[in-house]
Amino acid sequence: MPPLDWLEGFNPGEPGLYDRVLIQVQSQNRWMTAWVYVMHEVRRGVRIRDGNWPVDALELADGLVMASLAQNA
Repeated sequence: MPPLDWLEGFNPGEPGLYDRVLIQVQSQNRWMTAWVYVMHEVRRGVRIRDGNWPVDALELADGLVMASLAQNA
């Protein structure tokens, strides 16, 4: 699972935002075991408006870049 761990910033045995745990999930009317990343504490942030994280993340990044440029001008 290293690629997913990297994406979530998870390093086994090291402190971080998440724990990775096995849970039982139901999919297509059958139960199976799945890994999930569980956040240690809820943080405040901006809710993804339309469920499309890459689009919202790009808009947020563009806004941060523009704000930084304006501040340094």
